Formats: sequence, C-alpha cells, structure tokens
Amino acid sequence: MSLTDAQINAAAKYSHDGKFSEPLVRCDSCAKLIFTRDLSKSGMCSCGNMRVRNVRTLRIDDDVDELEQVRKWVKEGKVDSDWLDLWVEK
Repeated sequence: MSLTDAQINAAAKYSHDGKFSEPLVRCDSCAKLIFTRDLSKSGMCSCGNMRVRNVRTLRIDDDVDELEQVRKWVKEGKVDSDWLDLWVEK
C-alpha cells in the first residue's frame, strides 16, 4: 500500500520525533479512547487508571466501531481531520 500525500503530511504533523500532539490516547486498563485534552485536565481515565498509550489500532467489530466514532468527532471538530487521514485508506 502506498501512502497518499495527505497521509504523508499527517504523518509528518504527528511525528513521534517531535512534540506529542496526538488528539487521542488509549487507556492501558480499559482500552477506552481518551481525548488528550481531557486527560490533561483529569490526569486519569474515567476508570481511574493513569497509564495510557498512543493509539496504534482502531477497533471495528460487532460491538464497537472506533473508526466511525473518530469520523463523528472529526465532523464535530473534536479531532483533527489530518489525524484521521493516517487511518483511512484512500
């Protein structure tokens, strides 16, 4: 799979060599997606866990469609559309 220009630009914007700027992280305990800004305010996930990881995969199964949820957040302006470009095949 070759990357599109949008994916290359998004990858540069969210490079792990620079300042941490990803809009979402994943709770280590309950695997919930958490807005980074909410984590900065509360210091922990709603389950009480303080350990988080970068999002490496988005779940899509019978119960959960995280990609669809992220698309909804992009439309609402809660997540940068460039970040979504990293996940969507064009």
